[in-house]
Amino acid sequence: MMKKLISFLTLGILLTCGTAVTSLGKYNPPEEKSTPSRYTRSTGSRGTCNANTEIPLTLLAPYTHVGQTSSQYPLLAWYVSETDSRAMNLSIYQKDRDREPKLIYGFKLKNPGGIIKFSLPRNRSGLKRGSRYIWQVELICDRTFPAKNVVASAEIEVVGEKVSRDRLWYDTLELSLEAAQKRLVTQQTKALLKQLALLEKQVNNKGIIQSQRLMKVLLLENPLQISEPELAE
Repeated sequence: MMKKLISFLTLGILLTCGTAVTSLGKYNPPEEKSTPSRYTRSTGSRGTCNANTEIPLTLLAPYTHVGQTSSQYPLLAWYVSETDSRAMNLSIYQKDRDREPKLIYGFKLKNPGGIIKFSLPRNRSGLKRGSRYIWQVELICDRTFPAKNVVASAEIEVVGEKVSRDRLWYDTLELSLEAAQKRLVTQQTKALLKQLALLEKQVNNKGIIQSQRLMKVLLLENPLQISEPELAE
């Protein structure tokens, strides 16, 4: 059984030019939380291609407010059951107030299963500060009938570097995953995800569903593996 999770997240990282340690903290949503658009969603009756899989495709991100980052190359993370070894598509759309979101990046990925983390390649143009984006993961269930594919999407906003780090969901999650050893999720990351689950649960039905999905991931008996997907041909 998983040990009781703590709600206080301790993040420690080594800087490249020394051994300074970041201050302790936990995730505090922005004081003025932005409501996600209708494009933030998850589809599929079970959210998985595999009928034997109980846990659906789950983005490790807020659904009831727009998560923020100060990075132009933010880390995105999601969970897919290890038994759903199917190809995936990761798409990033730039959001415009008056127009449909515009596709700016698309990646075909091989699915290693477990918690998957992906950063925009540095040889691409980074995301623009002051802009909001939609990132979408599509699990390919049937190449001949795309409507059967499982899709989940969330919004991300790129803000200035002066914003307090504990207000930035994607930056906080990235630090906790970087601290993980042997590619296994640590109690620090689990505590952070549990905190997000509790925050989501308090808002609306969409938040309750996301909270339930996050808790299912946390309650897995097997150790959670962290992996980076390979680009598919």
